[in-house]
Amino acid sequence: MCGGSFPLHGFRQQLESPEAEAAIQRALCAIRDAGNCGSVIALTLEDEDKYDQRGARYFAGTRPA
Repeated sequence: MCGGSFPLHGFRQQLESPEAEAAIQRALCAIRDAGNCGSVIALTLEDEDKYDQRGARYFAGTRPA
């Protein structure tokens, strides 16, 4: 189990904050434990690599194809 709670207020313009990173990790863990594939918005290739290592399997991005 992943444990923890998820904030209801969000992290507007704070995606790199420790609190946002922890919430994303808890969400990916809970999604994986439920037998599903998590997705994230990856703004850079580094983000894709980081979240791939954390269990995300689908990526939405804003960089050119």
